[in-house]
Amino acid sequence: MEKLKIIFSNRKDCFDKPGGDTFQMLKTKEYLEKFYPVKIDIILSPEKILLDKEAKIVHIFNLDTINETNKLIAAAKNSNKKVVLSTIHWNYLDTYYVKYLEFIGLPAISMPNIIKEVLIKIFNVFIKNIPLLHEKFSNYIDKGLYCTKEYILLRREALKNVDLLLPNSIEEMYICSNEFNLNIDYIKQKTVVVPNATDFDPNDNNINKTLEKFNFPDKYVVIAGRIDSTKNQYNLIKALYKDKDIGILIVGRIQSQKTYSKVEKLAKKRGNVLFLSQIEQKDLIPIYKNALCHCLPSFYDTTGLVNLEALLCGCPIVVSNSRHCPIKYYEFDKYGEICNPYSCKSIRNAVLKIIKGKKDLKISPEYARKISYKNVADLTFDAYKKII
Repeated sequence: MEKLKIIFSNRKDCFDKPGGDTFQMLKTKEYLEKFYPVKIDIILSPEKILLDKEAKIVHIFNLDTINETNKLIAAAKNSNKKVVLSTIHWNYLDTYYVKYLEFIGLPAISMPNIIKEVLIKIFNVFIKNIPLLHEKFSNYIDKGLYCTKEYILLRREALKNVDLLLPNSIEEMYICSNEFNLNIDYIKQKTVVVPNATDFDPNDNNINKTLEKFNFPDKYVVIAGRIDSTKNQYNLIKALYKDKDIGILIVGRIQSQKTYSKVEKLAKKRGNVLFLSQIEQKDLIPIYKNALCHCLPSFYDTTGLVNLEALLCGCPIVVSNSRHCPIKYYEFDKYGEICNPYSCKSIRNAVLKIIKGKKDLKISPEYARKISYKNVADLTFDAYKKII
């Protein structure tokens, strides 16, 4: 059988600065080529897409690097190729608000909801109506002028110009519809939901023995992910500040030195907090299996792959509410506790509720299949067949 030629494309720095979009692209390629008659080339240049004469489909990962994404879409269209877009998008207003606090040197401290909502509304007005200040801030976070007409129109154009959308959750599909003023029925007609996934193997017995050198607390909560303001390590430590018998294990590379400095300072005052820099994925297995829970009170996650990894290891999770995370599609409310990431009280209550009611957690075989890359490959290939 002749193989279907496909181009995968992404932002030009996706390998120099790898992120979730990079990982999703590479794993989707790996499993599609493993199970289906496809040949996939990764091409990051619009000019090279134009030169390609064989590919039938260009599959682009990432809506939010919009200037690059629109150039890739245009190149694909101009060479008569079908275009598929994995959006990997969420409503970023809270993320930008938290990043702005970091920008001016403040953590996202715990506050009553009513005050938080007022501050976010003020911030929303600020980023829409004070271009000079907004531009300085946007340069700091390297994301562009969020919430402006240009921001919306460019992304709306991309969503309209592609042949197929592959968001990672139903919630993400609705956000793309609402945020960019596109009719939901129109979006549904060109959407196939493809979940985030992991090929994490909790039964891997080849555990790196170097982990034995770490002096792990007898009982601990783990938070895995890069250290920056959006992942909210600061509020987790603050939430458990007085519960010093519970260790806190922070696993991940430093993304923001500003945030790390504040987190480290608070960790030293509190005590019983251990930092591990980025480690091999398999080395997380014993960490998850021995943890009281995995707590990721993030201000933004289209899923949070670490949540899926923890569940596969039988580790209950604490995740942020539906404003910040697609908890319904991934059934996080079934397998863990939900918190308000702005509220230290909410985070603490969720963690303690899991600890007090701790029991063996087993996800269903159906759920394990849902979050597998074999399922991603199946859904993605079936989606391709709709447009060729």
